[in-house]
Amino acid sequence: MSVDSRQREPPKKQTLACLFCRERKIACGRPVPGSFDTTCIQCAKRKLLCTYPTESRRGQHKRKSHRHRDPRLQL
Repeated sequence: MSVDSRQREPPKKQTLACLFCRERKIACGRPVPGSFDTTCIQCAKRKLLCTYPTESRRGQHKRKSHRHRDPRLQL
């Protein structure tokens, strides 16, 4: 079977949780895009201000420096 004959899946959209849901690690339940109210379900239940991150966290992993390894681990 060739690649063209198979149906291609659309790329999955990365969903971002609001700051409250991200901190609590709970399902966010973002509102429908284009709706007037931008409050997610979790924040609406708690009557909280629902804010979404402005920057992507992608690629912001902190790496430990190899210089600061424990000297006992070196051969």
